[in-house]
Amino acid sequence: VEGLMAQGLITSMSGDGGNDSGALRTAHVGMALSSATSATVVAPFTTNQPSVAPLVGLLREGRGALATSFAGYKYCVHYGLLNSTFKFIVVYFGVCESMSASYLQDLVGFLSFSWALSLSRPAKILGNDRPTSSLFSLMTVSSVVGMWVINTTFMLLAMHLTMSHEEYVPFPIREVRLTHWWKRSRNWEATTAFLMYTFQQFWSAVVFSFGRMFRESWYDNISMLVMASGGLGFMFYLIVAEPSAITRAFHLVYEPVDNYEPWSPEHTLPAMPRSHRRRLLAIVVANLVAVAVWEQAIVFGAVSRYLRERWRALSKHVTLRL
Repeated sequence: VEGLMAQGLITSMSGDGGNDSGALRTAHVGMALSSATSATVVAPFTTNQPSVAPLVGLLREGRGALATSFAGYKYCVHYGLLNSTFKFIVVYFGVCESMSASYLQDLVGFLSFSWALSLSRPAKILGNDRPTSSLFSLMTVSSVVGMWVINTTFMLLAMHLTMSHEEYVPFPIREVRLTHWWKRSRNWEATTAFLMYTFQQFWSAVVFSFGRMFRESWYDNISMLVMASGGLGFMFYLIVAEPSAITRAFHLVYEPVDNYEPWSPEHTLPAMPRSHRRRLLAIVVANLVAVAVWEQAIVFGAVSRYLRERWRALSKHVTLRL
């Protein structure tokens, strides 16, 4: 066991007697084949089956747990990057979102989706590949940074579309103190940024839950399915809804605003037309599709497999030479 580990190999050991205790403790993964011997004291895993077949299940569980941990890690890192983009945009325009929007994004979007993402179960079949174990591997970095770049691009595209609309009225930031945040949430800029950012945040959790070969698909995770259906369904409703108490709670400008500072009857903010919101919805759908294609076809697809095979061949060559 020590000889195999000295060669840089991940080594597993299974045994059913006390004489196997040293090897079971030394190996990366030790599994005792009986619960009636002293081997169970030192082995981190135990099975009552007199066979090494449970190692397959152990590998499935381990790879699934590792893939799920990395999915949560990527979701948290991407959340921070995307939130930085969102904050930059709202600060640039001198606006902010409502408290209802913040609660929706943080309590539903981050806490709830993070919890649901962690409930993914391992794949039922053990594949030939294994998940990355590096926080800064090409696969991990390209998954997070690629999604962030795509989302930022579509966010800027949506803001440009809003600013180029013939009825767009810029928010008069010079007429409102920065400390009066409650006066800066009713405007076209905040409405557009909120809709795009929330869609992107919710969908990123779904994309990082894609099963591939190590975990079951996201729709097999009942908690994730419920969260995704409820969260995204609610956002689709918000973007096309008629003015109501719900849209007013999120300070969405779906009706003219003339009774909240800095807007007044002399300086009225026109309502965001439904036709414009349909264009935003088209951008949202394109955004969601682009992110899913990036994760499925590029990060975990043929391109990634080719690069991994090339890297492993080079790494094996260097190891043998050493």
